[in-house]
Amino acid sequence: MNPSFKYNASENTNVIFEYILSQNNFEGGFSKYAYGIDGFKEVKKNFSFSDPIMDPTKSWEHNIYGTINHNFNEDWLLTAQFGYVRSEMEGASCMRITIRLL
Repeated sequence: MNPSFKYNASENTNVIFEYILSQNNFEGGFSKYAYGIDGFKEVKKNFSFSDPIMDPTKSWEHNIYGTINHNFNEDWLLTAQFGYVRSEMEGASCMRITIRLL
């Protein structure tokens, strides 16, 4: 979900607001790579390192960004930007394993 809103305060001034919501679930962590002798095509799609008793890791972000533009004249423009980011993660992950299947 990424809505944005632009408000023209006057002929010379506008304000843009953007909101980004990101939610993800990860089974058993991030960045696990498994290679067969012939590459990825040999590894089954349902192959997993995940422990079946572990709940998936959940992550979410709420981001708000804004830009204010004001034209003083043809030669001068003032631009100000701001942002707010809230990011959270819950679960047992954040490990990296690389295994080559032979």
